[in-house]
Amino acid sequence: MVDASVSFAVTGSRTKGNAQGHPQIAQAASWMRAGAAQLASHGSLRPMYIMTPEQAVAFLLFAVAAAGTPGPSNLLLTATGATVDVLHGLPCLLGVMIGMGVMMFVVAFGLGSVVLANHTVLRLLNMGVLLAGSVVLVVR
Repeated sequence: MVDASVSFAVTGSRTKGNAQGHPQIAQAASWMRAGAAQLASHGSLRPMYIMTPEQAVAFLLFAVAAAGTPGPSNLLLTATGATVDVLHGLPCLLGVMIGMGVMMFVVAFGLGSVVLANHTVLRLLNMGVLLAGSVVLVVR
């Protein structure tokens, strides 16, 4: 078992501290205990953020199923391919790929939670989407 007593720097000097009243020290002690427990049970320290083979297989199966199910992007690409030939539908495919990539990147960095937490921004985005959709329908 790892002791929660840790040596830490306070105003340039090294002093002994414990987890009482210091959440950072308590968190560090918790991580050290988790690492010691993992070392004792597995014989090695494996980083917590690496997927296990079971998680990788589950993710792959989900990705294949999600790519094949009819969602808005797949329906748009199917309709575009049926309306014009496949070669003229490639710009639509490129737009879907770029849009999904940007969306996943932005959501991964937390912008989705910021938008959902701020109702004014969410309403403005909804109005913008409605306005853009209306313009597309009127122009066509």
